[in-house]
Amino acid sequence: MEAVLRKCSDLPAKDLIKALQSCKRVDLLYSLRKLQRLGKMEKPVGRFVGLHSASISTAFSLNDRSFDPSKEKYILVVHYEDSPEETRNFKWLRKNLRQHASHQGFRILDIAELDIDANLTSTVEDAFIRAHQIVVSFTPSHIEAVKSRSTACRSVVYVHDLMNQEFFTMNSVNKRFRAVIFD
Repeated sequence: MEAVLRKCSDLPAKDLIKALQSCKRVDLLYSLRKLQRLGKMEKPVGRFVGLHSASISTAFSLNDRSFDPSKEKYILVVHYEDSPEETRNFKWLRKNLRQHASHQGFRILDIAELDIDANLTSTVEDAFIRAHQIVVSFTPSHIEAVKSRSTACRSVVYVHDLMNQEFFTMNSVNKRFRAVIFD
């Protein structure tokens, strides 16, 4: 992303952002967010206002108070269960995560507790960006639902898409995704 910014340094920032939006390059817009966080941008870019539903919404607002990293640290927990045994295992995991995470100053953000009825994309993106760590509980039901792109767990499928995108953007370096597999 820094190379792209160097090549386009003589263009106004809003023109670059519009070009990225029209190309539907959410990953590059996300990279701008990372550069801003690292302090490698001279001044805030402002809000990315999307032209269509697939573009960046206010979830990627750089000046939005909900993205203040000094506020609270979150662990996003992604899960999908379809059997009583899987549910029991997940409840055990969530209980232990809440107990131990609170000692380290983290709050647990459960994907199932997000209000996705209003706007799935921005709600999930907001949670994804705010999360310092993302714990994914892989169960047979979860794996099958993601493979089949089940509509029953659209938010889970979308988080997996965001994780794949971030992993690709970070040159296959995993910084914050943690897998939990139950036998």
